[in-house]
Amino acid sequence: MEESISNIVRARQTFWRNSYVGLTFTDRRVDDFNLDGDKHPGGSGTVYGVDGRVRFARSYSFEWQVLGSYVTEPNAPDLIDTTKADGIGQVYLDDDGHTVALDGESLRGFAANAALTYNARHIYSYLQYFDNSPTFRTDNGFTTRNAFRQGSWSMGINFSPDREWPSEWNTGVDVSRIWDYSGHFRDEWVRPFVFFMLKGQTGLELSHLESRERYRGVLINGIRRTESISPRELRRWLTVGLRLSSDTASIVKSRSLPTVSH
Repeated sequence: MEESISNIVRARQTFWRNSYVGLTFTDRRVDDFNLDGDKHPGGSGTVYGVDGRVRFARSYSFEWQVLGSYVTEPNAPDLIDTTKADGIGQVYLDDDGHTVALDGESLRGFAANAALTYNARHIYSYLQYFDNSPTFRTDNGFTTRNAFRQGSWSMGINFSPDREWPSEWNTGVDVSRIWDYSGHFRDEWVRPFVFFMLKGQTGLELSHLESRERYRGVLINGIRRTESISPRELRRWLTVGLRLSSDTASIVKSRSLPTVSH
């Protein structure tokens, strides 16, 4: 593609103690471009939103972000192969009939996330929720996926015994579940762990993950991973580590999997 022009605006106002509210605006305009000797109209992408954090009751904080996007696609349908034989095998983004192909459509999208954190001396808890619509886009930014909703919860307990080692240790659990935007279950997992701080700035973490996920309409159970991670800080700028992992999962050939229909 040819050149593009980007504008990025960020404003933030702090208040109270470690609390703030912010505004974000980004805009990218892509020039018309030539493809295989043919000239195609360019596109544009705009993202706008508000975010913030509020700390209260000493140990609690609430963080949130709400974003909207408006995209006008370039008109070059041949850039993305949507055929089932050679491409990604998906023609439409959502039930509204928006296509995967870059065919000059205009799309409005939405994304939001919120997190409630409790962080005291010996215990912490972190509850988070994500919601990205199928048509959410960020031309100036980094979005790894859309068309999903996810809820996550983590909690842990910290101990600092009065002895040489372990000088500190904590244990906890991570739990998460993901749905697509049609409400279908996609992935979930639970991961208990324990961490020890040993001598010489050496740590040791032991964890075990139990998971299941749905891949192209097939429910895959029995996904397990046991890990041992041991980082060691040699210098402030240098940390080395050893990681051992044992994985167990069902192996399914993709050719035998049906495509999920909505």
